[in-house]
Amino acid sequence: MNEPAASPPAKPKMSPVARIIIAVAGVVAMVGGILQIKKGMGEMAGMDPAVESLTKESDAALADGNRATLEGAPLFQAALEAIDKDGLDAVRANRKADVQKAGTLFGKAAENFRLAAKKLDEAGALEAAGKLKAVFAAKSRSYLRYAEVKAINQEICASVLDESLKTMNEVQPKILADAKRRDDLQKVGDAATAEAQKLADEMKK
Repeated sequence: MNEPAASPPAKPKMSPVARIIIAVAGVVAMVGGILQIKKGMGEMAGMDPAVESLTKESDAALADGNRATLEGAPLFQAALEAIDKDGLDAVRANRKADVQKAGTLFGKAAENFRLAAKKLDEAGALEAAGKLKAVFAAKSRSYLRYAEVKAINQEICASVLDESLKTMNEVQPKILADAKRRDDLQKVGDAATAEAQKLADEMKK
């Protein structure tokens, strides 16, 4: 008689920290600015010079935020991978500077995204009611949510190094809750980005 085929080996259970590592991929996605969606929008082509200047300032702040995110994300991911592999104590002993730098960069990115939103709000205040004003408002909302995403990553970095949290059993629930909150905010930001793009596309018709 033929023996029954062996069952495939069970896949190893993914650790909670590894799940956060996978979610980091969303953190490094580049966020496009107003000028990226400008092409083909007749209303933007003839915008007030003051409004155009503010949109350029917004895009410059956004670019700085993207750069800070791209610099911080690999340090953040490497630290999380090291926790999963080597343990919390080893990371605190050997990677403290990297985690601190990642946190600082995420904090800078959050500030830049808030500034980008502020400049769009100022531009919107100069615009008459209409779709362009609505585009600015939607993009501003997305930037503010993405700023919160960066700020939460900064909090996770701080939790990794928080000596009052003695073991991974104490750190893990906090960073998992923070990661869930972060991912929910990312989705809200993505929805606002999609709304802005939809409005911009309608203006091109």
